[in-house]
Amino acid sequence: MKKTTVQTLSAKRLLSPQEFAQRLSVSRWTVYAMLRDGRIQSVKIGRLVRVPESEVERLIEAAQRLQQEVENG
Repeated sequence: MKKTTVQTLSAKRLLSPQEFAQRLSVSRWTVYAMLRDGRIQSVKIGRLVRVPESEVERLIEAAQRLQQEVENG
């Protein structure tokens, strides 16, 4: 998991893995795999794992860029 300090996340909304999964229409287990692989940032608060809301947009933009590259050859 890529670690981020609380200071850099203070102005951002934090989502639970379940909320993050719902936004992307994937399972929460997929989110945990993405966290483990370092594909998305997270912060731990005690035992809780939270994902910045901005990661949703970042993943969508990355997927759109990849799709454009594939279509353009």
